[in-house]
Amino acid sequence: MTSFSPSQSADIASLLQQAGLGLLGKDSAWLPAPVSLTPYHLSDELWQQALAAGRLLGLLHLRVAQQTDWLLQQLAPLATGNSLPGQLTRLLNAAGTASRIAKTVSLQRHDLMLDQNQQWRWVESNPIAAGMGPLNSRWLGLLQQQMPGHYAENPATGAQAQLLYKAAAAQAGQTNPQIVFVVEPQEDNVFDQQLLAEALQQLGATVQRLTLAQLHQRVAANPAGSRTLCDAQRQPLHLLYFRTGYNAADYQSAAQLELRAQLEHFDLLVCPSLSEQLAGSKWLQLRLCQYLQQPVRHAEFAAQFGFSLAETRQLAALTVPMAAVDELTADEVATRLAAGWWYKRQAEGGGNVARAAQASHWYAQRQSDAGDILMAPIDAKIRPEALDKLVQGQWQSASGHISELGIFSLGESASYGGYLLRTKASDSLEGGVHKGFAVLDTVQLIWR
Repeated sequence: MTSFSPSQSADIASLLQQAGLGLLGKDSAWLPAPVSLTPYHLSDELWQQALAAGRLLGLLHLRVAQQTDWLLQQLAPLATGNSLPGQLTRLLNAAGTASRIAKTVSLQRHDLMLDQNQQWRWVESNPIAAGMGPLNSRWLGLLQQQMPGHYAENPATGAQAQLLYKAAAAQAGQTNPQIVFVVEPQEDNVFDQQLLAEALQQLGATVQRLTLAQLHQRVAANPAGSRTLCDAQRQPLHLLYFRTGYNAADYQSAAQLELRAQLEHFDLLVCPSLSEQLAGSKWLQLRLCQYLQQPVRHAEFAAQFGFSLAETRQLAALTVPMAAVDELTADEVATRLAAGWWYKRQAEGGGNVARAAQASHWYAQRQSDAGDILMAPIDAKIRPEALDKLVQGQWQSASGHISELGIFSLGESASYGGYLLRTKASDSLEGGVHKGFAVLDTVQLIWR
């Protein structure tokens, strides 16, 4: 395989900057996105299996979100706690269904890891703030120019823009829909969002960015009883695309949290709905995995969620054992941690997965009803080749990496919406690109 030399790679940072492929670092300074110059080799068969897994997981989450009573029943153990899924569960319980008229647009990412037996395993899913696809797609375009090969297609920017635009235009009944990106006040992943916003604007949408605080002001200023939410210029808003709101700390007040339920009483589109956000939580992954790991219940599962038995078995093969911390004795927790199980909190993003001594410390300090879970470790396939990569603009070459493949699923059909491939050191639990744990990577297909 042809790879870059250090002298060639010195030019990559400038190419990244020209392409707007970066992150905001400290003091809002531009940083080139961390990228891999060594593509991930996958057989076409494994690639097709990953695509199928992403579609099935997308359909599963959609169907779980539609079964509100079942969803709330599974979430009941969290309903008195302070985890974000617990708080959102209380909101969904109180909201009822009669006056919830907002419709959902589904844009999910399902993270998979290949194990030593060449079997994809389900790491987790992200139905909210499911980003980084546009940056990954742009990196693929740059790499293909420098190093031709047979790469897997990554239409993340175009496919996701088409999904959001078509839904918003249908909601608007016109060709100039108003789309809001709901964002964090201090956003370091702004360039990924910008690529998607530019694609939407090219299609004919008007895009604006509002924080949760600003969105709350718009709701408060809306005429009493009106089911049309407008911006400051009194223009109706048609679609709210959430890139924040996935952790409790994102909500700076009880009013901002309540906003998530209030929005579902307006005639607009939300990406995602409360139900879909909860369906993609780690707690629901736990319950779904426990369900799927009982073969005697596969027929029941298939009937409940509209899958064939073969599809149900495909889903089951993706899972690894999981357990709720509060449903185990201290000895059972200690045994699992000693065996290398991962300790996961319900919060999203970096810093919410631990093992060994750190996991034991978390267990000792845990809060009641936090929804902490244990997940059996995935015996991940370690890539045999050395990886050439740029991290914070510096050239590095090292061995011992694993890759995590995120497949985007779009809309009611859970169609393919591109991928995010993150590659990290094999001893790292964290996989966040913007936190510096991993690099953006590409998939190169091979035939055997």
